[in-house]
Order: sequence, then structure tokens, then C-alpha cells
Amino acid sequence: MKQRAIPKILIILILSASSVFLLPPSLNPAKVHAQSVRLEVWNPDVRSSNITGPQFQFTGPPGPQLSVRVNLTDPQPILAFDVSLNYNITVGPNPLQLVDNPSIGPLSGGLIDPATSYPPAPDGTPCSAVSVKSDLDSPAGGIRIAASMTGGCTVPGTGVLFTLTFNVVGSGATSIDISQTVKPQTTIVEGVGFPPAATTVPYQAFSAYFWNVAGTPPVPTFTYEPAHPLQGDQVQFNATQSFDPENPLAPNNGIQIEPIVYDTNNNQVYDSGEPVIVGATPAVGTPLGSPPPQPDCRFGCFFNKPDPHVAFNDTNGNHIWDPGETIAYDSSLDHKFDSGDFVITGATVPANAILSGDSLLTFVDTHANNFWDNGYLWLWGDGSTIVSTGNVTSHVFQSSPTVSSSGLFSVKLVVFDSDTSLPNRLVQVVRVGPNIVFDVSVFLELSKPILNVGEKLGVTVTLSNRGNQHIDVAHMNVSYDLNTLTSIDQLRGISLITYGAHEQFNYTIDTSSLSPRTYTVTAQAVIVNATTQEIIPNFSSDNVRSQSFLLQGSQAPGISLPILIAAGVGALIAVWAVVYVIRRRRPAET
Repeated sequence: MKQRAIPKILIILILSASSVFLLPPSLNPAKVHAQSVRLEVWNPDVRSSNITGPQFQFTGPPGPQLSVRVNLTDPQPILAFDVSLNYNITVGPNPLQLVDNPSIGPLSGGLIDPATSYPPAPDGTPCSAVSVKSDLDSPAGGIRIAASMTGGCTVPGTGVLFTLTFNVVGSGATSIDISQTVKPQTTIVEGVGFPPAATTVPYQAFSAYFWNVAGTPPVPTFTYEPAHPLQGDQVQFNATQSFDPENPLAPNNGIQIEPIVYDTNNNQVYDSGEPVIVGATPAVGTPLGSPPPQPDCRFGCFFNKPDPHVAFNDTNGNHIWDPGETIAYDSSLDHKFDSGDFVITGATVPANAILSGDSLLTFVDTHANNFWDNGYLWLWGDGSTIVSTGNVTSHVFQSSPTVSSSGLFSVKLVVFDSDTSLPNRLVQVVRVGPNIVFDVSVFLELSKPILNVGEKLGVTVTLSNRGNQHIDVAHMNVSYDLNTLTSIDQLRGISLITYGAHEQFNYTIDTSSLSPRTYTVTAQAVIVNATTQEIIPNFSSDNVRSQSFLLQGSQAPGISLPILIAAGVGALIAVWAVVYVIRRRRPAET
């Protein structure tokens, strides 16, 4: 393809931006910070976070070097910072490689530099800077730099935090993104007054985008629903409005789909006349599948592998793909069309339809990521380790490959344009709330496990809110197994508004007229809808507790056990006779 000149007009593609101005100090400090604290990754040569130009073109090793600064603009002095970056735009090849220069170090010349001599604090205490963390390419593509002042000192909040150097090792595009949600989270710590009060402050993040090939990057965009997902929700993502500004009317809005080819003769390269099912027709001899074979089979012939996610609906049952049969993306590799799957080409298939594989149904790995994609890549920023494709897809956010999670997740969408295979990315923070959990917990404790007839037994019941919702109305019954069930107390309308709030109830049972044997005390609580009075299902079984005690010895002569009114859980005992209850309530504790 003929190389075009690098455009002189720069298209600014920044995640978020707004006018930067300072507010009077009399206003709310949070509002001042929200508008004025700025963290930016930028290049001093082009003086921009949008880094491109002929000086960065790669014509072969050794390539040019690129300097990147992480700059802070904060009207308040700072005590420390902890900044994490990621310079891999996707899972494919990276045109940049970080250079580690131990003799200088990234903090050299920055606001907090261990090599700088700082004046003492107002009380005369010596001040110095400490490098807390310097992780370069650990893990690969990751950067974490942290530094702090000591001795109760601060430094101005505006200036360079640290400087990085990259070698340009290829042609293409990448991003240098500030990590805002993945642990460790990027933080800026201000220090105001003396001794300085440490405060973590919000900031605006301006990440960098680098490219050194001709063309205008595509514009990724996506929406998701529900707008406020909860833990375990299947969140639907839609990126169909993404487009290439140079080819907005082209198929797929100018976003490049990797070709799917039927390798008729199974030689792992494209031959003239072989069916190209989707995407542009590749050049004759283009390797098919992933990874490419070893040259000349010097170490044995390693065949290109098709992507097993690319499957088809075998309507005629002959176990091979035939023209006209639907090709689908089997995201979970469960061989059926279900949640998360989508039709690549062909007619709609019914839910749970069987999907089959064909080793000749392969693809061109245009984006060099070792799997097929349709020009859209999703990196979810969670513990699922999944990279998804599809302009419409879904995802359950996870803390591990099998456990759903809540929290803040940096979702990255990468799209490729169809004319130059140039990638660009959009990162949005998706907030996933915890599941609605109504959970009232009961803890039951007896003063003694064994006692003699005539001794008093202490019973302590603690009722707690173990969920994440307010409990406006809870009912609780405490009983023991005398004459089926005998109520000790019946409570109505207990309120546990604060999460973790609890109330304690104390009772005494006089055993003077009870027969020697084992008794079981039970406490059971339920949550009730304040409006409908319906019982709300408890999250776990911890709303029922039982403890047993052994009563030994014989009852005193001349005293007979009166007949008590037996009642089920939730009924009041009208006649208490020899069993008396002393109830003391303490205020709710939070």
C-alpha cells in the first residue's frame, strides 16, 4: 500500500476534557478540586497528549526515541503521588517499548526527586524525597511510579511528576493510559497546613495517544445498559456508533473486520478463488489462522490454527460448513448459540441452536492478536481475563473467572479502521453496584450449657443487619421447646437502618418448676415490607439460631408445674406461671 504523508493537522482525541480554571478559595474545596486538578500524559516535542509526527516514524532499528512526561496541575501543595499507567492499547503488537535508565530514573527533575535538596520544614525538620515504587514493565506494558516527601514537607502541586523514555520499535498506534480503577489506583495526595494534613483529591485524567502511520484514527464510542448495573448483571454493550472519519459511509462505518476464509485445500494460506465469507479479500499467499507457520518448516510444520469461537449452524448435518449456513461467534465455546454469542453472517439462529466447528473455516489475523475479531475489542478491566469482540456484546463483571463482582471497572473499547488498520481506544469507567441484599442475622447465646433445677438461665439474642439495605421493619420471636413451643418474647417493628447496626435483647428463664431434660431455645427473625407487610426473603439462613441447655436434678417438693399455653412461633403466651422473662433493650448500635 502506498505510504501517505503524516497529516499536519492533528485530530485531538482525548478521553475527557473541559476548560481549566481556578475557583475562589472561599468555595467548596471539593468543587475546586473537581475543576482544577489535572493529571496529563504529554510529549514535550509536540506539546500535546496527542503524539504524532514524522519524527516518530519507524524505518527500521534503531528507531527514534520518545519522551513522555506525566504533569500535574494542582493549586495546592502535594505530599505524595502514586501513578499507574498502561501503554498497551490492545493485545496486539506495540510500536513503543519502555526504556529503563537506572542512572537517571523517572523522578529526575520532577516535583518529588530524591536527588534534589529541599529546604527544611517550618519547624526546622530536614526534608527529603523518597522513591516509594518504580515498577517499569512489571507486568509487561504496565508502569507504576510512586514518591513521597518526608519530614512534614510539601512541594508545589504544579509541575512534572516524572519522565519516561520509549523506543519507537514499530509502526502503528498505542495509548498511554492513566489507570483510575485497577488496583493500585492512581492517587494524588495533597498536604495543607503544618503539620500538613494529607488528603487524597479527585483529578481530571488526560491520557496520551501515539501513532506514527498515515491516516486519521477511528472514533470509538459505546453505550451500555442497564445504566446502573448490579453485581451479577449481564451488562449489554453497544459500539455500533463507532466510525472511521475517513470512511464513515463504508461498510461497518469504516471499522475493519478480519476476513473469514474457507481454506478449501487446507494449506493455511489464501489461494485465489477460495471463499472469502466476510471482510476484504486478502492478497494471494496471505497466511491464514494463528499463529503463522514457522518459515520453511525449519522446526517442523506448525499449522495455522483457526479460531474455535468462529463456528457455524450445521443445518444439513454433514459436519462441514456449506455456503449459506450461518456463521456465529461462540463466545463461551459451549457449542450452542446463547448469551454473549452473535451472528457473524447469515440468517438468525434460534436460542440454544447447536454450533459446530470446521477446521477449514479460518481467518486472516490482520490485527495480529492471535484470534478473530470484527474490528471491535473489549477489555473489561476486571478479573475475568477475557478479551471479547463484537460491536454488540455483553459481560458479567468478575473478581475472578468464576466470581461476579461489584466496584469500578475501566472498560476499554478498541476499534480498527478499515483503510490503515489503525486502532484507537475509548476507556469508560463502569460502576457496578452490589446486589440488593436483605439479610437479618440472629446470634443466640446462653449463660450456661448445664444447670440445675431452680437456677436462672440467661439468654442473650443479638439481631444484626448483615445486608446492604436499610431494614425498616423486622419481627423476631424467641421461644423454647416446652409443651411444643413456648414463647419467651415476641418483637414487632424492629428497625435496623444502618448497615451493620445491631440490637441486643436479654432474657432470664426461671427453671424452678421445669422437669430435668434437654431444652432448645430458638430465635427467629424475618424482614417485612413496611408497606405491604409481606415477608422479604432473607439472603441467608442466619436469621434462625438455636442453642440447647441441659437441666439436671429434681424439682422441689410441693411445687407442681402449671399447665402453660402452648403456642407456635409468632404467638403470645397469655399465662407465664413459673417461667418469667426479664427483658432489657439497649439502643441500636452502629
